[in-house]
Amino acid sequence: LCPIYWLKLQRSSYSGAQVNMKIVGLTGGIATGKSTVSKIFKEKGFPIVDADEIAHRIILPGQRAYDQIVAEFGRDILEEPSKRNSPIVRKRLGAKVFGDETARLKLNSITHSAISTEMLKTLFLLFIQGHNVAILDVPLLFEAKMERICSSVIVVYVNEETQKKRLLLRDGSEPEYADNQIKSQMPLQQKCKRANWVIDNSGDLTGTREQVLEIVESISPSTLGKVFSARNVMIFMLLVSLTAVTRQMLHPRL
Repeated sequence: LCPIYWLKLQRSSYSGAQVNMKIVGLTGGIATGKSTVSKIFKEKGFPIVDADEIAHRIILPGQRAYDQIVAEFGRDILEEPSKRNSPIVRKRLGAKVFGDETARLKLNSITHSAISTEMLKTLFLLFIQGHNVAILDVPLLFEAKMERICSSVIVVYVNEETQKKRLLLRDGSEPEYADNQIKSQMPLQQKCKRANWVIDNSGDLTGTREQVLEIVESISPSTLGKVFSARNVMIFMLLVSLTAVTRQMLHPRL
């Protein structure tokens, strides 16, 4: 069993019985509070596969994507342009990408493959470790078409006015830069139409937590589901087969 073969099984399982780990997609827009929702899921014991965390990791000096990005966008995106292996400043890179569709697509072509590969490896490891549910936290879930490997999708929503206000407060960005960041993503209304659950994060933390806990109840596997999952059945059958083979080796028939 390898990650690619496992992914094929994982995707095919959603048309019928759930035979593998349930992958729940979590997405939203910039500054909608998706990280807050992700933390609540983590508090409840769900493993989180964070695309932003992986994206930070793959552009570190020494990584293949780092060299490709610097070659494409220039050394002025680095913290110290004259210094070898200086870290990429994401805000400088973002300034070259947001509002420039050609540049954005070029950056995506460099990073998306590496991010997807790392996410798949992490999901497979969680499956091997025995997890029944994993939260796939991806800001561009629909744009990257990663909803296809999810059994369900959660969208974290706020209205555009609130989104812009929070973004300006969080990053201290210029209004025009904030507008470009928001417009570079799929409109939240479109994402909401494609979601299984929508969390309205316009209010306080208590209201958001209550909405998350309702979803927790829906996605948590039952005790019987954990015991009789296809993975556990396969492991049991493998152990039975190994026991039979061992017995045959120790006590061969005459």
